[in-house]
Amino acid sequence: HILAARSVTSKSSGDVPSTDNNVLASLCHIDQPCYEECIRNMIQLHKSYHSSVKKGGAPTKSSGKITIELHLVGGFKDSKKSSISLTEHLMGVFGRLAREERDTVDFVFETCAVSCLN
Repeated sequence: HILAARSVTSKSSGDVPSTDNNVLASLCHIDQPCYEECIRNMIQLHKSYHSSVKKGGAPTKSSGKITIELHLVGGFKDSKKSSISLTEHLMGVFGRLAREERDTVDFVFETCAVSCLN
């Protein structure tokens, strides 16, 4: 499976929500369920980046919520069903992360073409 994550910070200007110009993207290959900690570290990196974005040379804290767009592709229909198991595991990881980070991060699956749907 290939996972791409792209994050932006939402900010409000009066009643009009917008996003800043600071974007972070990550890309990784996941071929076993043992990479949950790596995925969590990647999400933490996105959070850290957006919490200390520099504007005009001075670090500032963003007051908006972070939106992380997820793109997950890959896998195949194998006789051992290991690819399907990995897909199910990854969906569980993202579900847990969404619950744990709901106050600071919105996760949006933009692309999900996995296993036999690939």
